[in-house]
Amino acid sequence: MRLKKSILAMVLSCLTILNVFTIPVMAAEPAASETEEIMVASVPSDAKYAGTIYRNGGTVSLGSVTLINNSKLYVYLPKNNNLDLYQGTITFRSGLNVVTKQLANYSTDTWIYTADDIGSGTWTVTVSGYAVGTTQNVKYGIKREIEI
Repeated sequence: MRLKKSILAMVLSCLTILNVFTIPVMAAEPAASETEEIMVASVPSDAKYAGTIYRNGGTVSLGSVTLINNSKLYVYLPKNNNLDLYQGTITFRSGLNVVTKQLANYSTDTWIYTADDIGSGTWTVTVSGYAVGTTQNVKYGIKREIEI
């Protein structure tokens, strides 16, 4: 009788463990699609969605950017009425040259980078940091422009 109770207890334990590990769980932070739009009035409609950074931190690649005399790179981190706050860095890499600038959207949500700020050339741009606002995610937008 005692052996039956031990076997029954072991079977119930195994079933409980199996049940715990087979229950589907939704991901806490879904991956952002590349076509997601930034629906905020402060971001121009021709800006391109670049990615989302969440509360756990992360890095978004803004791709390769060529900066020449009259070109500008606009980076948008909309605050969404101070719900989507961010702090981190933007890094420009070109060969062995690395330029890092601090970013936080507490006071502004638009940054403009030019060849005078960074240097002329082709740069690979990444943004790293943490979302610290209420929604705990920040959507990035970028726009490249050449003024003539």
